Amino acid sequence: MSDMTPINVLIANEQAQEAKEVTLSLRAFFPNSRIEVVYSADEVVQWAVKCEWHTILADVDLFRQSGLATLTELKRHAPMATIIIQADCNDMTLGTQVLHYGVDFYLAKTSHGFLSELPFVLRTFLKNQDLNSRLNVANERVLRLEEQVSRTQTDYQSLVEQLDQVHQERTQLQEELQAHEVELSQSKEKKQLLLDQWEKLRQAHTAMEEELQQVTGQLTQERGENQASREQLEKLRPTQSCLSNGPKSRRTWSRSRSSAMSATNYKSGWRRARWKSSRSSPNWSKCVKAKPRHRNKSSALKSNCLRSIGNNRPSQSRSKRCDKSGPRR
Repeated sequence: MSDMTPINVLIANEQAQEAKEVTLSLRAFFPNSRIEVVYSADEVVQWAVKCEWHTILADVDLFRQSGLATLTELKRHAPMATIIIQADCNDMTLGTQVLHYGVDFYLAKTSHGFLSELPFVLRTFLKNQDLNSRLNVANERVLRLEEQVSRTQTDYQSLVEQLDQVHQERTQLQEELQAHEVELSQSKEKKQLLLDQWEKLRQAHTAMEEELQQVTGQLTQERGENQASREQLEKLRPTQSCLSNGPKSRRTWSRSRSSAMSATNYKSGWRRARWKSSRSSPNWSKCVKAKPRHRNKSSALKSNCLRSIGNNRPSQSRSKRCDKSGPRR
């Protein structure tokens, strides 16, 4: 019995001898145990809160004056302790009453094996108490596990719903991804077409720039040539203005000269014919003695030229005015 676990026992009895005998019996069965003895109902209530008692062994005579209701207060102060009430007789009515106030066991101390049976009964109660406490712990654990299972089921259900939503969202995202891939491929094709068009436009632009440079060079060259032509034309305009009147005077002079020569020829021919005819006439001597109007042909031509030059003087004055005023633009 030396291998028994030490326990805490509170004994409440007015009889000191009985309390001593019970203490010795319990120490022999539960060595190294704490056993305290009190002798009144008030003391047992006070000592109930001072320690975590495994067993409270009280005599029923202590509660006759204070009343059995004190047992309820005692149970409230030591809820984990096993309360055993011992009495002088085996009264079933009294046992029922004390059990009604929260007592765990009712025992008659008048039996012959009371002191020898008390440790075994106490050990049995302690085992039952330990089993009950374990059962309570297990029940509490079961309750906690059930709550956890219910929460887990709830969480599982919510996770299943979330998983369904995720699957739906995944399906939608896959459809959107496919649509975006199609749009991306179309955009790439459009981009390639635009790049080709841009390359063509760039090549055309380059060719046009080259042509523009060529045309610009040609235009610059033509402008230089035109400028040179203009300068030459500006230089030639005064001469052209003078020459515009020169041919007219020359034509007038040639006409006057031809008319003068024709008149002279006519007169000379007329004179020859007259001379020939006069030689045959008797008045030939008179004709020979007549003075001619002009001494010779050169003087007549000279007078005719002077007349033609006098008629052409206004044209010469106009040509001089043109020379002074410069070329007309």
